[in-house]
Amino acid sequence: MTKFKKAVLYVQKEELDYAENPHPTQTGWFALPPKEAKLKIVDGDEVVAPGIKILKTPGHTPGTQSVMVETSKGKVCLSGLCTIEENFYPPDSLKKLGVKAIAPGIHINALQAYDSIQRLQQLADIVIALHDIKYFERVSVP
Repeated sequence: MTKFKKAVLYVQKEELDYAENPHPTQTGWFALPPKEAKLKIVDGDEVVAPGIKILKTPGHTPGTQSVMVETSKGKVCLSGLCTIEENFYPPDSLKKLGVKAIAPGIHINALQAYDSIQRLQQLADIVIALHDIKYFERVSVP
């Protein structure tokens, strides 16, 4: 947030409210925007620009959001949930049991996180799980 001084930062109202007064077990989880930051407070899904949309995807935190971008390869979602690919693409052994998604290990509400993952599975052609180690060294995605 401090490196992009001219950027407008989109943040969910619920996320900002919670970050300002987190549960004691999550103290230190949140970085509040600097006072000089240009904030756009949103409440739910929001179109940022043609082909770019913020999706409210709660569960990891109350106001988690993900970003959907329309590309030549389809709708690509950058997951804001604390996820790895296995959350979106469970192993075959679990799929056989009817498991369609796995809630992230770090969450405030596992049910919301699961539902948010399923929402992204339905909306996106490609999901980028940004906490998956395979993306740490990639130059570009997808």
